[in-house]
Order: sequence, then structure tokens, then C-alpha cells
Amino acid sequence: MLTILCATFFRWFEVSTASFFHYIKRFALLFVRIGVGICLIYFGTHSALFGPEFPLAELFGAGSTVVEFVFFALGAMILTGVFVRPIALALIALWIYAAFFFGIMVLNYTDFLGAFIALLILGGGMWSLDHSLKLAPWWRARLVHLTPYAFPILRMSFGFGVMFAAIFAKYIHSQLALNVVTMYGLTDFFRFDPLFVVLGALIIEFIAGLMIFLGIAIRWTGVFLIFWLTLSQMYFSEAVWPHLILFM
Repeated sequence: MLTILCATFFRWFEVSTASFFHYIKRFALLFVRIGVGICLIYFGTHSALFGPEFPLAELFGAGSTVVEFVFFALGAMILTGVFVRPIALALIALWIYAAFFFGIMVLNYTDFLGAFIALLILGGGMWSLDHSLKLAPWWRARLVHLTPYAFPILRMSFGFGVMFAAIFAKYIHSQLALNVVTMYGLTDFFRFDPLFVVLGALIIEFIAGLMIFLGIAIRWTGVFLIFWLTLSQMYFSEAVWPHLILFM
């Protein structure tokens, strides 16, 4: 009830600051590109894809060291906006390959797939070397009709990833979540049965993902998720790099 009340007041805030939100929309693609570029560099430094549960050594064997340097190079190219669309297409293929190799666990990182698709459709944007040097006219001409769908695909991929992660971590593998509740004494803050705390977290996380997926109170839900993600990072001392794409 408190969340719905806050979302209602936030809507009033959105309306009163509409000009500001309209202005910062122009930077959305830039933030997506920066987020993907930084994540690619982290893939190289941590020798893992998307998260520590997907080591590059399992995907590429002895060639994983070479792949690490490839990720460094691709991350730098995405950050500067060079050949963004071809790289995005290669990353989509890599995501699909990882999904076949590791199975449904990769669906926890559907947000990456959405970001790769958005970059494939939109390219590097106006703040990129592709745009400045006109390096990708062939791609732009053939994908321009998909432009209106880029951010909806990104939003829906993000929402689906949040929903799936809620079910995967708190229902399919609920024992892991239950162990976290017990280990960190979360029942001291939420005075319920530990299983009820896990259930509550599942419901809240799933509904937040569903709201993102459907496009309901997007900005409020974004703030809501950022707050809980930040709190989780601080309290549980989790690795930041697998969650970086969520903040972007």
C-alpha cells in the first residue's frame, strides 16, 4: 500500500518536472552504450560472462585468455562508439550460444540481450565515432524502420529478466534465498517466518519486473529497484559488476 501511495505521488512529481525528463531522454542510448561497454571490460577482467556463474573457461576452454582480451577491445570500441552494430550482433549471437550452453540460467541476464538488440537497432548514437565519421551507413539504412521498437524491447527484456530472476532465485532455488535470510538475520528487520520473507521478496521483485515489462509507472519502479539494488549491494557486499547493467 505504501509503495502504491509513493508511486501515485511520484506521478505528480513526473508531471511537474516533465521538461527535465524530456531533456534527459536524449542521453538514454548513451547510458546504455556506456553500461554495455563497461560490462564487456568487466567480463574480461573477471574472465566470466554476465556473472561469475558463467566462467569463460567453460565456454571457450583454452581460448578463454584470448577471449578476455577480445572483451577488453570490444568494451573500448563500444565506449567510443566504433562499429557498434556489428559488435552488438556478435554479442547477441554470444548470448544465444551461452543460453544453449548453460541453459535457462542465462535468462536471468535477459537485460543484456535487450541492451544488445537496442544497440544493434540504434547504433552508437550521436555521441559516437560511428556517427561522427559516418562509419555505418549500410546498417543504419536497413535498421531504421526498427527504431521505434528498440527501447520497448530493452524495457521488456529488462522486466522479463527481473521477473525470471525472482522466480529462479526465490522459488526454483528457494533454499539459497532462505539461507541468505537466515545467515544475515533478515528476520530481525522483517519479523516473519523466513519462508514468508522469501515469498515476500519474490512477489515484490516479480511485480516490479512486471510493471517494467508492461510499462506501468516506469520511472517510479526504476527508482524503487535502484534503491533496493543499492541496499542489497551495501548490506550483502555483493559483487557490483554483474549488477551494473541493471543500474544503467
